[in-house]
Amino acid sequence: MPTMLIKEVYAADIITEQDGAAPLYELATVFGNVISALLGLAGIILFIMVIIGGFNLLTSGGDPGKAGAARATLTYAVGGIILVSFAYLIIRLIHEITGADILQFVVYR
Repeated sequence: MPTMLIKEVYAADIITEQDGAAPLYELATVFGNVISALLGLAGIILFIMVIIGGFNLLTSGGDPGKAGAARATLTYAVGGIILVSFAYLIIRLIHEITGADILQFVVYR
């Protein structure tokens, strides 16, 4: 007879302040998680675009159409990296000049 590693599993109840509805101040956490996920996804997509553009450029075989499309892909990928970097730098510059933390998303109770 096989032995079981886990004999019983119990689900935990989620208790909220408003009878099952999530409180509005939790929206700040959700917003922060979405922004972090989108920035990570943008970095991954830009990296993949650079890899694909470089591969297409190497395998174009001297065809001007394929080489032009590969250069365009690389140009868009590098432009995207620059755009995301400048957006971050502008936000940091605003924070340094004004002292306002515009990335802080706060919902008051």
